Amino acid sequence: MKSTTRLFMAALCAVILLLSFASCGVREGEEVPNGMQIACCVNADYRLYVPNSWVPNTSYGISGAYRDLGNQSTVTVQSYAKADYAEQLTAAGADLTESASRIAAFWSILCLEPIAARAMDNLVKTYEEECVSTSLDGVNAKQYRYSALINGTTLHFLQVVADGEENYYVFTFTATAEMFELYRPEVNMMLSSFVFDDPYVPVDYAKYLDDGANAPEGMRAAFGDDVAYCFYVPSSWEVCMDEQIYSAYVPSDMSGVSVVPYMPQTEQMSVAQYFAMSEDMMKKMMREESDYNLLQSGEKAQLGGREATVYEFTLRIGGVNYRYRQYIAAYKSMIYALTYTATEANFEAHLNELDQIVGAFVFR
Repeated sequence: MKSTTRLFMAALCAVILLLSFASCGVREGEEVPNGMQIACCVNADYRLYVPNSWVPNTSYGISGAYRDLGNQSTVTVQSYAKADYAEQLTAAGADLTESASRIAAFWSILCLEPIAARAMDNLVKTYEEECVSTSLDGVNAKQYRYSALINGTTLHFLQVVADGEENYYVFTFTATAEMFELYRPEVNMMLSSFVFDDPYVPVDYAKYLDDGANAPEGMRAAFGDDVAYCFYVPSSWEVCMDEQIYSAYVPSDMSGVSVVPYMPQTEQMSVAQYFAMSEDMMKKMMREESDYNLLQSGEKAQLGGREATVYEFTLRIGGVNYRYRQYIAAYKSMIYALTYTATEANFEAHLNELDQIVGAFVFR
């Protein structure tokens, strides 16, 4: 279930959190390599350090950072519970008693196949001389290097798959050819400084929900006193307590909703300009993905007593089709985006609940 959660959250993160990157605080007594910063998500059982010239993106359980939005260059680290994939790897012929066999099968199915599915003619070039056994902080691992032509751009991938005690860990560096060579030394620094550790909780991070006294019947608070809005979700939904924005999800299928605030750099930014900016950033970050489709833009609705513009679009990520509906409104000096996300198969199932969520939303 945890890996499924991360897949859903990755889809959400890629689109609506590009404008809400937050730096992570350092725990007291925690040493950070000179010239580097922490770029791992809350509760991660490892430390990913990146150079200070990179921008951390640590939202929704996807640790990582980017170096250059204009020329794709990103790193991510994800963990996958072994128990969730044992049956799948066995069916693929892996010997689960052998670490090398587990790693090879996991990489082929969970890492390589999704890229090949998006590549032109399903062709992936593997650099065999760089596909070597290695370790990640002493944990048995293997490094893979390959490239593929995706949406007209040749992207290069460096992945290290580590065989942990309970999880597989995947470190991924993605870049265009020029950026791949330029930043490879910095990526090597990230790998050499990577360590497994106790679950990470930044010293300056805390989230406390409103007591819910004013929640509509059948709903619960999904906000705290640090935001200028009241955000309620159905009582059966789970509220994410270990992320830096307020969000909630349906446990059975991971459909979810979140609220992202954004402070414009100019006072004259409109809702349409905000969406165009976030859409442009999404396309740059998701260049290797296909099938982005804007279904609706411009319809008006009410969000907390303010006029909101509704946008709806689909995006294919990791072989899964996701559908999004965003309500974007301006309030005082901020722009707020309330986003509902689900797989296409589950999108219609929660629209009545979405109406309740939007109807109960209040600015304060």
